[in-house]
Amino acid sequence: MKYFYISTFTWLFGIFSVFSQSYLATYLTTAAENNPKLKAGFQSYLAALERIPQVKALPDPQLAFGYFIQPVETKTGPQQFKLTLTQMFPWFGSLQLSEQTQTYRAKAAYEDFLQNKALLFKQVKFAYYELFFLRKKIEILKENITIIQRFKSLSQQKLMTGKASYVDVLRADMALNQIKNDLKFWQDRIRATSIKFQNLINKRKIEIMLPEQLSQTILPPMAVLEKKLINNHLVLKHDLISQQFEAKAKLAYKKSLPKFSLGLDYTNVGSDINDSFKNDALFFKIGMSLPVFRSKYKAAVNEAKYLQDVSSQKKEAVRNNVSTQLADFYSIYENNLRKINLYQKQIKLARRSIRLLESDYSSGLPVFEEVLRMEQKYLQYQILEQKSFTELHKTVAAIQFLIGSLKP
Repeated sequence: MKYFYISTFTWLFGIFSVFSQSYLATYLTTAAENNPKLKAGFQSYLAALERIPQVKALPDPQLAFGYFIQPVETKTGPQQFKLTLTQMFPWFGSLQLSEQTQTYRAKAAYEDFLQNKALLFKQVKFAYYELFFLRKKIEILKENITIIQRFKSLSQQKLMTGKASYVDVLRADMALNQIKNDLKFWQDRIRATSIKFQNLINKRKIEIMLPEQLSQTILPPMAVLEKKLINNHLVLKHDLISQQFEAKAKLAYKKSLPKFSLGLDYTNVGSDINDSFKNDALFFKIGMSLPVFRSKYKAAVNEAKYLQDVSSQKKEAVRNNVSTQLADFYSIYENNLRKINLYQKQIKLARRSIRLLESDYSSGLPVFEEVLRMEQKYLQYQILEQKSFTELHKTVAAIQFLIGSLKP
């Protein structure tokens, strides 16, 4: 039965989350389609792909034409011109390694693109949740203005009957002035944050749709998230770069081995019209390069191995860094869950206290100053609750970025 309650609770939150996140999913798609930096990153990946057919192809064959300015006389006639066709072939497996090296490079470029996309999504989410918090804060301030105005009206009525001091009215005005001033400040902030959000999705002058409430997103245990860190795009990128240099070291060694060439030589020998082509010479030839200067090839192999080690060390450093960040963010996530639970309890108590104080004040007890203090606590707890909801979702967005997730 306990499991049923938990499952039902999670399911209901999941359904609510789907509706509340639908707007955000649309904005993330818009950002991915419109962001110029992301477009540039994808074009870089496409450019890297175009290198693959270039590196896996054989060198172009060479065709040479030679004309004898002074024909060489032979027994069969004068040699007039010569044609040579030659094709070079690298050592066996060199082209496959060249293709492999460039493929790893292209995949690393794609992971770099996905890393920038995940970062953009995190920034969009942060701005979106900040807009939600600012809107909620403005709503809470307006609600509290209504509460204080109600107490102000009550104090004015009691003043007319001599049951209250004019000081109560002045205190209410002071509280109203402070909240109204805060309200104008946060209204300015929401305009500035809206511009920031529009710039992130690269779409100006749009109405930004926000959910009525954010749900308590439930994350899996820390141990499960730790295993997902292998999907971090920066970790994958360095892993691919390491594999690229491993293949490059093998390719450097292959280049230290001989290259082969196959060719044909055709020599035209002049003769009378009846013996045309009869005395022409056709030669098949085979050759190979002699890589005798070994130091440069050894240096190329060592360079690739050093760079492979650099990439492996960077991968390990990134892995440790994201693991540390995950632990920090998960701690913040759990703390925000506790804060939400606390502030919801405090709001209920503060609301009940305000109703009791209002009753006491109506009955003539001099508790107006206590009313304002309790109203201030009620305002504070409401704002802190929404702030905790916002920080909870920001933390989830940060964790999604760390594990390479591109979900809304």
